[in-house]
Amino acid sequence: MIKLVLTDMDYTLTCPERMQVSDKALAAIHRLQELGVRFGPASGRDQRDLTNMFRGHTECFATGLMSNGKKVFVDGKLIHRVVLDRQALEHLMAALRTMPGTWLITRSPHGDKACGISPQDFSKTSWSADPAIRPLPGLPEWELSTAGIMWDPDDPAIDGEAVHALADEAAPEFHYLSPAPGMLDVLPAGWTKASGVRILQEALGLEADEICAFGDSDNDLAMMEYLPNATAVANANKAVTRASRWHIGSTFDDAVADALAELARAAESGGVPSFMRAAGGDQMHACTTS
Repeated sequence: MIKLVLTDMDYTLTCPERMQVSDKALAAIHRLQELGVRFGPASGRDQRDLTNMFRGHTECFATGLMSNGKKVFVDGKLIHRVVLDRQALEHLMAALRTMPGTWLITRSPHGDKACGISPQDFSKTSWSADPAIRPLPGLPEWELSTAGIMWDPDDPAIDGEAVHALADEAAPEFHYLSPAPGMLDVLPAGWTKASGVRILQEALGLEADEICAFGDSDNDLAMMEYLPNATAVANANKAVTRASRWHIGSTFDDAVADALAELARAAESGGVPSFMRAAGGDQMHACTTS
């Protein structure tokens, strides 16, 4: 029986054409919660972004993972936080200055900052249209859990693999995962969303096969490999698709909302969601996990 549902946000529950959670998804989330099934994001996003994406429904992310699992919440209480190494961030920011068009973003309740890039250079980026992001000469003064490398994916002068290689050399204290084109999430070496899932799992007293997770990209991969009931959207990359036991439609068709509604119906009836029905019978897949 599924007792916790986690979902990535960008290109999974939401997409560029629909950056806020749909009415259909909100209704399904609330129904799951009414039935005693916990729901939450497993996202690289932080509280401010999620407040907007869930349209002010803070109950939808009171439990879950933020900042790629570097922040773990249960019922609105922060139970675990990982702070990024400041000196390593300084080295990374300095390296990015040598590659025009790339920059470091930091996110926190204090606001989003484009770090180490001049206002003039930032104005040339596609992200300058976002009023929530402000350029900053260096790092903000507060502790940081959320940071990423940004560039314009349509800029032919920027090679994403070269950006990745530059980051690896400049700050090997981190590892870098792509959640979407033109972005690399910054995580402490060895840390993934699966690390956060394990902390949340222990806090809630759940087995791995009692958790269903939805995802699409590299920063979801370790989580999808860990959970027996990992579910990939149709637009997921090949690695996530291969790692996931279950498969649904595209995020662009709001397929996760439909899957959440199926999970709610199954929780109410004691049955199995249709997307979790194996070819040989009406049973959820179960497997051992490391």
